[in-house]
Amino acid sequence: MGMSNRDFDGRAWKHALELSNAPQSGCSQENAKQMKIRFPQRAGEMHCIEPMPTTFASLKKASNKLDLESKKFFVKHAAISSANGAVKFPREVDAGTEHMGIKNCQTNQTNCVDVAMYTLDNYVDQFVASKGPVNILQIDVEGWDFDVLFGSSSTLDRTYYLEFEYHETGNWFQFHLQDAVKLLDGKGFTCYWAGNEKLWRITKCYFELYDQWHGWSNVACVHRSHEKLARRIEGVFLSVAPAVPDELWHSTLH
Repeated sequence: MGMSNRDFDGRAWKHALELSNAPQSGCSQENAKQMKIRFPQRAGEMHCIEPMPTTFASLKKASNKLDLESKKFFVKHAAISSANGAVKFPREVDAGTEHMGIKNCQTNQTNCVDVAMYTLDNYVDQFVASKGPVNILQIDVEGWDFDVLFGSSSTLDRTYYLEFEYHETGNWFQFHLQDAVKLLDGKGFTCYWAGNEKLWRITKCYFELYDQWHGWSNVACVHRSHEKLARRIEGVFLSVAPAVPDELWHSTLH
């Protein structure tokens, strides 16, 4: 990511997908406001990793139609988790369906197919040519985000900016958000609740309520070594933080 390449056009991508149920993920954000290109184009590559067979086929078809692989955009049929191996996914569902996945094959495997599974570190070692930084890492795996983080140690060390989802599906019901935030803090990340042009810091600003609350939300994390980006993101948080008395902060923060 971070190539500032005008060839990656969200509206052209939507048209090429030809789906009424197009996946709304890191691979398909054509409905979002398109960013202006402010920096010179630079070398790099993007990877869209999709385990659902029908969704992968649609993404791959669109990529081929736009000849995006020649521009270093790769669509891979695989799953990312905390271990290497294979995992079953449904094969006869509409492309773009997000509410079906691993759990649907745990009780009924007749309409499922094996999909190659990698840790993110292993995937990066095998399929990512660049040895430089990972500018943006977006995780949208319907509740298995923590599994991806567990298998991403060396990749996280190269990552500037990370996003993942937090809610009650998948494996999240077994974990507290604090588990992920502490893991990422140890890797050098500061994490925030991500809202509409607003951020609220979670790292070293943790409320006990978060241990019980599993509402559907997005978490954005920035690596503190990327100082310019870290200052900019912290500035967004400080611009929306209310004037809270010091004694209240000290009684609620961990």
